[in-house]
Amino acid sequence: MRARFVISARRAFHPRVLEIQFMASRFLTALLFGLSLSALACITPVRQIEQEATNYMPASGLDQANPADIAVAPVTLAMLEDGQAPTEIVRQALYKGLIDRLYSPLPLDWVDNGGARDATLQVRVLMWDTSQTAYDGTVLARVEARMTAASGALWAIDITRRLNDSKGGIGRANADVAERNAALDLAQEILSLLPERDTTR
Repeated sequence: MRARFVISARRAFHPRVLEIQFMASRFLTALLFGLSLSALACITPVRQIEQEATNYMPASGLDQANPADIAVAPVTLAMLEDGQAPTEIVRQALYKGLIDRLYSPLPLDWVDNGGARDATLQVRVLMWDTSQTAYDGTVLARVEARMTAASGALWAIDITRRLNDSKGGIGRANADVAERNAALDLAQEILSLLPERDTTR
């Protein structure tokens, strides 16, 4: 009886059997590792979009030109995939806000008919992302703004902002109200970076 047990034990732990088991284990490990790498390679990294940025673009001469009568041009759209920004609200807010920066905004109908001006404020919307508006009332926007004259660009910026971020109540609960607030915030952000006119000259 004892002899049978010894023979059976020897068969169970035969070197050839152990070698096969070891090779199989290494194969499975390599296979799982390869599958893991393949899975990671298929994962597309999530593109992180800046929530706030301010970049000054090539432009100069605003201080020297010191324009007074400013035409606010119609706000234009450059994006194709994002929501349609309320451009007229932005334009009206810029028109009203220029007075606080000590400029004299020209009537919009005068501007649209090609009336004379000292300089023109141009705004181009590059992004108007409303994907979070229904959830938290915010809008992620990116715009270019320029003050131009016959001599060229006097002042120019490229900004990214998350707008309507500090509003509460209906300003967040209602998407239309949230977008309007965001448009007003955008105009204020642009104007806050525009140097005041020197009225002493």
